[in-house]
Amino acid sequence: MSAMRPLKVSAELAGPIAGEIPKLDAIIERAMAHRCDPSALSEPDSAGEYAPGGVPIPIARRRVEGCAWSIPLCSWPIFLSTHDRHDFVNKRFSVDPSILASDSRGVFACNSGELRSYRLPLRSRNVNQVVWFCVGVAKEIRRMLVHPRSGVRYLGKKTSIGYGMVKEWKIEIVEDDWSWFAPSPGGTVLMRGLPETARLPKDLVGYRKWFGGVAAPYWNAKYHVEMVEPC
Repeated sequence: MSAMRPLKVSAELAGPIAGEIPKLDAIIERAMAHRCDPSALSEPDSAGEYAPGGVPIPIARRRVEGCAWSIPLCSWPIFLSTHDRHDFVNKRFSVDPSILASDSRGVFACNSGELRSYRLPLRSRNVNQVVWFCVGVAKEIRRMLVHPRSGVRYLGKKTSIGYGMVKEWKIEIVEDDWSWFAPSPGGTVLMRGLPETARLPKDLVGYRKWFGGVAAPYWNAKYHVEMVEPC
């Protein structure tokens, strides 16, 4: 594998994005899990999920004190939302006159299953660009994201109805590693969630204490730890 370099990865979006803005290492892990040789993966758990670090990715990882797994050298998403709102996703059971005919009447479950009607709130934001800083192999990351057939074309939730469409991916080599920390006049800015046990800069700013995931799969509660995260 080529040498890993500090990178800036940008996604230009064609429209609003729904739900939470995803983390780049999780995006690439998902793509790798579907495309790489199964022999390169660790054994999944009983639910079919991989433990942190179980999927190889072209992004560097680093161990920190007091944590059982390595943390990706990849910042959390950086973006500016110009409009934050709640949309609604709706589905209504449409009654076809033919099913009301006397010779075809039956019982239809409209409160559950595929005929269930719903009106669900969905957070959506107008975001023109999402940026992540990481240390990785630019060529391999580009291959994961920009592949003409299996690349990442959408981000976030409800992509099947057009949310989160990616217009263009950009991968640039940069001079400084801002994957975990970045300099600022007020102190060192935290760029991603890290275990609270990690050796953090004394002048760290822009963070809060939390309990959650510090590596993909971020949603899996059994891997959650005491942590600090950007705020």
